[in-house]
Amino acid sequence: MSSPWRPYALAALALAACSIALAGQSGAAAGRRETVCTVTINSADEKASFMRQLPAARFRFVELVQPGRSDWLQAACRAGIRCDVLVISGHYDGANTFFSDAPAPPASLAVSDLERAACSGACSGLFAALREVYLFGCKTLDPNPALDPGGDRDADATTAPEPTACAATPAPAVWGESSRDRMRQIFRGVPVIYGFTAGAPLGPQAAAMLEQHWRSAGTAAVARGRPDTSLLMHLGGGSMTAVRGVDASELAAGWDLCRFVDARLDDAERARHIHRLLRGDLVHLRAHVGRIGRLAAELADRNPKPRALAAALHRIAEDAFSRIRFLGDARDAEPALHARLLQLARDLQWLTPAEHRTRLVQLLAGLGARRALGVDDVALACTLAREHGLHDVPGLRADAEDESAAHDALRACLGDAAARAPMLAALAGDELGALRLARAYLRQRPITEEAELHRTIDAVARMAPSEAQVLALETLARQEITEVEVIERLARLYARTPSWAVQAAIAGALVRIDAGLLAAVPLARTVRAHRLPAPGSDNRIDALLLRLPSP
Repeated sequence: MSSPWRPYALAALALAACSIALAGQSGAAAGRRETVCTVTINSADEKASFMRQLPAARFRFVELVQPGRSDWLQAACRAGIRCDVLVISGHYDGANTFFSDAPAPPASLAVSDLERAACSGACSGLFAALREVYLFGCKTLDPNPALDPGGDRDADATTAPEPTACAATPAPAVWGESSRDRMRQIFRGVPVIYGFTAGAPLGPQAAAMLEQHWRSAGTAAVARGRPDTSLLMHLGGGSMTAVRGVDASELAAGWDLCRFVDARLDDAERARHIHRLLRGDLVHLRAHVGRIGRLAAELADRNPKPRALAAALHRIAEDAFSRIRFLGDARDAEPALHARLLQLARDLQWLTPAEHRTRLVQLLAGLGARRALGVDDVALACTLAREHGLHDVPGLRADAEDESAAHDALRACLGDAAARAPMLAALAGDELGALRLARAYLRQRPITEEAELHRTIDAVARMAPSEAQVLALETLARQEITEVEVIERLARLYARTPSWAVQAAIAGALVRIDAGLLAAVPLARTVRAHRLPAPGSDNRIDALLLRLPSP
């Protein structure tokens, strides 16, 4: 007969065993340092803040980027590094690429490369132990599908941006096409992924925000795998958010999109997978159009092509039924999606280069014929014109009675020199709608002449302190400033404006300028002496002061 105390004894033994195991794990954790992997594509400000604040006894840092090596990610995978924390810093185009605006950028990082590394098994060790990921870049966790054909390569902002060219054309949410969904797929199972749903602070401003966070909350929460409410509070003004990586139940429900990027799969089979999607439900096809396009372009660039792959691609090119149905669906789509579908048709050899160009011209002519145009339409037109050299588009008349500032912007994007002057004038005007159109235009057609830049800055400086002046200054911040005289003009405006918001916008412009050029002007004394009290926690002036030499 068994003792009535036996179950309690067994429970006590089990509890003791668990305690010993946990103690062993704690000892192991205490005996090793956490590895913080950094991928520094643009500025090193965020990385430097982590290194200053995280105790060396608990953390070690490994920079994965190796300047001069295009295969630095593969090299990191082969090196056997296991990251506990990953920090990626760089401008992000909102669609596929982390990049740098430096004259000689150390590297870039395509999200598709991260997808291949995560899906192909060749890099499982690098990210297998991740507990936290920090994605410093604009729209890195944007929940909206990225439908812009080229991406806005100047999307980062010093504050959360207005819905201008930084925002893709709205579309029904579909799994796998947003940056958020792609990042969750890449970092599957990771408890916390930090990123930004819209504009992100520039490196120096992000570093200043991080320093405030570290001073307020300390570093105990780093690498614990739980969302840090203090971090989200201090960087939340820049649209920071936190999500988790996809889990096993989501993958079992059909959310695993690795078949598009897994390098272990046969290329011919992946091409046949594309063909099955092209012949299937059009709604499902639209949900995967970005992934299909990236894979189709990748397979088309294979040279030489294995016989099985060439045969599979040829069967797609010769599928007349799917081609007709696809192009009909493209014609009925909204302009941004229409442009992406046309690019996919060209990649699939369903359109020749000449046919593709003709259809893009027709798309732009259709935009020009609309009575009402939005900022997204102008941004799309500018992108297509720049990427495909489109200028002669019929039907864009300058004398129509119903012409608007948006039509001026559309013509300016397509190379109409006479339409540029109204866009520059709109930048210094008080009509916010026209000003936002000018912002979208100048992102694609920047100011390159010194005299034009000087005239525009002087016109903006004469504006009354207002939201319009702030938006104009934030637009000028994205122009390339390489003259001391321009810095001095901005400094004079900073000193005399009665608006803290205008001062912050000027600081956001100055912080983008090369540090060597900034050092040629005694700015620090002016910035401190004339600084106005700011409500809230705007850190752009603090970020500028961090970059300036002491007076």
